[in-house]
Parts: sequence; structure tokens; C-alpha cells
Amino acid sequence: MLASDKMSRIKSSYWYGIVIPAVLIVSCGREVNFKDIVEKDSLSYKIGEDKPYTGDVFEYHADTGQLVKKFSYIGGKKDGMMVSYRKTGIFYSKVNYTQGKKNGVYQSFYDNRSLESKVNYVNGEKQGVFEKYHS
Repeated sequence: MLASDKMSRIKSSYWYGIVIPAVLIVSCGREVNFKDIVEKDSLSYKIGEDKPYTGDVFEYHADTGQLVKKFSYIGGKKDGMMVSYRKTGIFYSKVNYTQGKKNGVYQSFYDNRSLESKVNYVNGEKQGVFEKYHS
């Protein structure tokens, strides 16, 4: 095989194996802002769409542009870990959702990242003792 043929194959592999898939992934995975989601009949939809939304949603603080919340929807209902941040961008809380209802331990944290509070949820209902900690 000639050196020029080998170089041509390497360039082709680079474009078809790395560059084009990367561009497709980035363009298909556009971020959806919380403002672009509406609720109808207990399900959430992306504005202008008829199918209940599935995917990640991001909410940003109006003043700072910092991420406030990140959560996911499956079939129009919150599903998965919701994470929230303070106005300064510091991690604040986390709670899991299943089929639109809180499930598991909700935890919030002080600015120094020490535990502020926690409570358990089962099928959207608080279960057990709410615990509050001092920093």
C-alpha cells in the first residue's frame, strides 16, 4: 500500500469515525431549559410538542446564569435524581424521583457542604423523622 493511500484512509477514518459522530451527538443533545416545559394533565411536555417529554431539563438562575436545578423526565414525569444548586453555584440538595413522585432520601447541604437536613420519601409521601443539622 502506498503512503498516500494509507494517509487517505486515516483521514477518512478520522472524519467518519470521530468528527461526524461527535457533531451528531452534540447537535442531537441540545439542552432543554425548564422554561421550555409545560404541564398538561399531570404530564410535562416540551413547548410545541404533543408527546410527553423524555430527557434532561436544566434551570438557570436569572441573575447569575448559574445552574439552579437539573432533573430528568421519562414519559412526561420526573424520574431520576434531581440536583439543585445555590445562586452561587454551590451544590444544595438532591432527591430521587420515580414516576413523578419523590422516592428515597432528600438531602440538603450548607455552603460548607456539611449536611443540613434529610428526610425519606416513599411514593411522594414523607416517611419517618425530618432531621435538621447545624453546620
